[in-house]
Amino acid sequence: MDRLLIIVKGGRTLGLEKIRPAARLITAIGKDLIKDIPASVVELVKNSYDADASYVHIIFSTETVTETNKKQLIIKFIDNGHGMDRDTVINAWLVPGTNYKLTKKTSPKKRALQGRKGIGRYAAAILGNYLELDTIRNGERTVVKIDWEEFNRKNFLTDVEIFIDTQKTQLPNGTTLTIKGDESYLKALTPDEIDNIQRELRKLISPFKTNFNTKKSNTGNTLVKNKDSDDDFEIVLKFDNFYEHENKNNEINIEPFPIIDMYHYRLHGNISPEGKASLIYENACFYPVEKIDISIDIPIRSSEIQCGRVEIDLRVFDKDSEGIDQLLAKFRSTYEEGESIGRLFAKNLLKNSSGVGIYRNGFRIRPHGDQGFDWLNLDNRRIQNPSQRIGQDQIVGFVMIQSEELSGLEEKSARDGLKENLHYERLKSVILNSLVELEKRRFLYRQQKRKNTGQKSIYEKLDNLFDFSDFNDDINNLLETSLTKIKESPEKVDEVTEEIKRNFNAQIAAMETQKKNEYEEIKSIIAIYQGQATLGKIISVVLHEGRKSLGWFSNQIPRTIKWIKKLGKDENIKNALLDKIVDRLETTKKETESLTKLFNKLDPLTFTRRSRSKEINLKEILQQVYEIFENELKTNNIKFEANISNQPKIFGVSEDYLMCLTNIVENSIYWLKESNKKNKVIKISTTEENGTFIIDIIDNGPGIQLEYIENETIFIPGFSGKPENSGTGLGLAIAGEAMARNNAKLKAIYEENNGAHFQIELKNLNKES
Repeated sequence: MDRLLIIVKGGRTLGLEKIRPAARLITAIGKDLIKDIPASVVELVKNSYDADASYVHIIFSTETVTETNKKQLIIKFIDNGHGMDRDTVINAWLVPGTNYKLTKKTSPKKRALQGRKGIGRYAAAILGNYLELDTIRNGERTVVKIDWEEFNRKNFLTDVEIFIDTQKTQLPNGTTLTIKGDESYLKALTPDEIDNIQRELRKLISPFKTNFNTKKSNTGNTLVKNKDSDDDFEIVLKFDNFYEHENKNNEINIEPFPIIDMYHYRLHGNISPEGKASLIYENACFYPVEKIDISIDIPIRSSEIQCGRVEIDLRVFDKDSEGIDQLLAKFRSTYEEGESIGRLFAKNLLKNSSGVGIYRNGFRIRPHGDQGFDWLNLDNRRIQNPSQRIGQDQIVGFVMIQSEELSGLEEKSARDGLKENLHYERLKSVILNSLVELEKRRFLYRQQKRKNTGQKSIYEKLDNLFDFSDFNDDINNLLETSLTKIKESPEKVDEVTEEIKRNFNAQIAAMETQKKNEYEEIKSIIAIYQGQATLGKIISVVLHEGRKSLGWFSNQIPRTIKWIKKLGKDENIKNALLDKIVDRLETTKKETESLTKLFNKLDPLTFTRRSRSKEINLKEILQQVYEIFENELKTNNIKFEANISNQPKIFGVSEDYLMCLTNIVENSIYWLKESNKKNKVIKISTTEENGTFIIDIIDNGPGIQLEYIENETIFIPGFSGKPENSGTGLGLAIAGEAMARNNAKLKAIYEENNGAHFQIELKNLNKES
């Protein structure tokens, strides 16, 4: 290295030095930053795409090394792209971290360049210990030979010499990468690893060929699809003398998983940077497929920032018995006769295909979409609300995003996904808010299907569990028929008796099966309610245990303050220090009072048994509701207006009214927090008409869609419009049941562009429930 040293009197040395990268830095880039073998194959495939190739052939083979008589691995990547000349090889391909592609942004065919970090080609170091680049560009052929072990043998990067040879040729443009590896690399390519490579390649390219570029329009930057039919890119995987069994040495054209076209439900469309979503919902369980246009606004929260324009295609599958049967029917109509297509096949194919991938310029960004990488937290959402939410193993999703410059969504250098910044959080919010539109409609469809097929509600099932009238009728008919046969043919009494036994046992077995199924469904629904009830139990424990400590603090802190004051006079403690101690203790006393007030607010929600029906004071209940949410209302600038006048005598259980109003107000606060409106308000008012007392609860949030009000889906346990984990779908169901227990009715009223409106109707006033 060149150095400039200046010796100064007094023994002081000044100078300029250059950083000398260690030679092993290059192999570290490949082996440490690239995640695994499938990721390295993907990186090299992307290089072929960037070269405007129409195909890349990946050939796995082996050969025996004469000197050692051992097998070595050979992998070739062959493409027909534009290739590289000598200057590009030296000044771009051989330069780690080059900004060559970052500066160019697009290829000659206007493909958005994938490799923008300048390190993808070093992924070859994971696959073998030797690399040969053979590239042709406009009659010039350049060959580069690299021994990766040389980088470990030398101290500094400048000590490593790279062989380069350039000569004229008549061969067409293209590039061949030949990678060789010793037995350790060959052993790493297990059958499972080869399957992983195929799976990664199948998920690499978006099956919808939606390569996005930006163009300037009258309205600014817009996203357009590149529909150039000449821009196809084919990946072919070949095995030549690689497997021990010759019949496995075949050629595979990499294509997307066929299951993507066999969905039950689909949501696709685009979302603008401002959050305006234009979507289409499809229900493929109908024939012809039901399609619904959806337009929604997804507001940007204070903690979020735009993530550019996003296009989504989310395909959802039912994994119950009926859903799998539908999948099998579609598979069997697609695959050749004689192939074994069973339930296990369908489930495994769905498992291998599932996940929501993120694509940029048509290529997937790993590991988004990998099995086990639940970046949208779908499985946790499903645990909270299994009847409505979609799990990761039920969805095959494609999310197309714009460039880093337009979206702010940056890839990590280690090729392990997007950086988890505010743009990334916004992307997740956009997708989940869109997905909930599919979840709501799927939930509604499945509920309606249950009704149409004669399936009963939980209340009907409870009644039916102890209803044996049909069984009695069947037995009476059986006995009457049998007695008639005996009267007509007394000699057949033994035969008829045996027939009675058989029929009777069959009737018993059928009834047992029916009751068992209904019992199991009741248990599953009760389990959901128990999950909600557990929260009340936890609060009860906190109140019980916490009050002991609070009582101690409330009694002892004032006494301690007096002792310290006396001690200060007797022991001549410095006044400044004493003042600090007193101040801290007085503050602690105030905080203790705040905690006590908080526990008092929560106390009404933690009752362990229902009280008897009695006259209730609505104003007092609303005051309790306000106090429970007081801090949250103030923090989010939400006005709480209650106009209760001339309340007649209302008899009921006060805890039920508190539970109902608390759930409704909690929902209003949630949606008002999601809204961008400046003047947020919750209004509660009362009126009396013809002996009916009406309580109206109205907010000016985003409101509720008409279809979910008309069919009362919002009151079905499990239905939720909240996109994230906060929605269990139980709040309104519990509120409705609480009012039903008090001979009142809770209903929702559609208010176009005016927020949510709930109404409680109480008839037959002045009568105890």
